[in-house]
Amino acid sequence: FIEGEEEIGSPSFTAFLDAHRDELAADVIIVTDSSNWKVGEPAVTTTLRGNAIVTVDVTVADHAVHSGAFGGPLLDSVAISSMLIASLFDEAGDVAVPGLGGSDRADVDWPESELREAAGMVEGLQLAGSGDIAARMWTKPSISVIGFDARPVSNASNTIAPHTRFRLSMRTAQAKLVDYLLANVPFGAHVEVTCEDAGAGYQADMDSPVTKTLHECLTEAWGVPSVNIGVGGSIPFISDFQRIFPGAQVVVTGVEDPLTNAHSE
Repeated sequence: FIEGEEEIGSPSFTAFLDAHRDELAADVIIVTDSSNWKVGEPAVTTTLRGNAIVTVDVTVADHAVHSGAFGGPLLDSVAISSMLIASLFDEAGDVAVPGLGGSDRADVDWPESELREAAGMVEGLQLAGSGDIAARMWTKPSISVIGFDARPVSNASNTIAPHTRFRLSMRTAQAKLVDYLLANVPFGAHVEVTCEDAGAGYQADMDSPVTKTLHECLTEAWGVPSVNIGVGGSIPFISDFQRIFPGAQVVVTGVEDPLTNAHSE
């Protein structure tokens, strides 16, 4: 089966599974939406971080005012939003939201040079966070600003922005992120957090004979040992498979590699 809505949360898929669960019932479900370790080196995906998206509205006044007349004691909503976003990270770049878990260790070594090349990082940019690079990508939490509404530079004026909206994508628990945002509002600004999509994470059954068999098949087919990797994404419908077909073994692999440039040119 090919499912074409995964990147927007699979709004139709759960209803489809519920409607046809008897026809779709299986002993093994193989998801091929993940990645290989490297070009020519196959892998079984053992962990997915999941994804939680929230939209944050920051308000400091009920209308815009002149920055010369009121600037100083009144911070604009963009500055307040920036402070709130910055507070999500500690000095090392690790996520500062408490209680999220994650491991500092990974089963494989991801060379920094390969990561920089794959991501197209600018020269001199320091990597954020602590622990093995693969663990930072696969099991530890991360937060990205995926949208930000502010006055464009081309329309800049000496005006204090009374309201700003931004959207965060967090690779782990949504509720803890919301609690943190509401508890750490700078200077008493009004903050409203709206929960958007949330996809559960995934942990493979490492003792499953299906996982072992998949490794054996990939190793035989590729002629090199298959390894365990994690993926920083979510594939949220895996949790639907596990809920609707509790007797099935779900295993995850893929046809991509780190240089596929998924989600980009």
